[in-house]
Amino acid sequence: RDRTKVNIEATTTLPVGTLNISAYSGNVTAGVHTVIVKASPSPSVVGAYPSDGSTDLSHSIAVTVQYVPHTFKLADLTAAQLVTAQGHTYPVERLSVANKNSKCLHTYCSLFEIKFRAPAL
Repeated sequence: RDRTKVNIEATTTLPVGTLNISAYSGNVTAGVHTVIVKASPSPSVVGAYPSDGSTDLSHSIAVTVQYVPHTFKLADLTAAQLVTAQGHTYPVERLSVANKNSKCLHTYCSLFEIKFRAPAL
């Protein structure tokens, strides 16, 4: 059929680069499409709340991260600490991990909120 929309999603071990896909009708090429294969981005923080507050009180802090495995869970977070501008470190309680994009089954579309409790200093 003319102009039929086709969505294709694939997980591959192909190296980063380009992949040419050709479609055939009999012995005639019906179309060629180039797919760009990109590496998954490194995990990164995209937000934190609250971003400031009094240090003489403990705070619950929500940190939003992207590009972690879609199976990420609290047990995967093996350590957390608060480091002050003076270089002092304090333990931080890990509270929870929530998947903010549950339909995502890949690293490139993952989005998680991690909650911590920072101690009063």
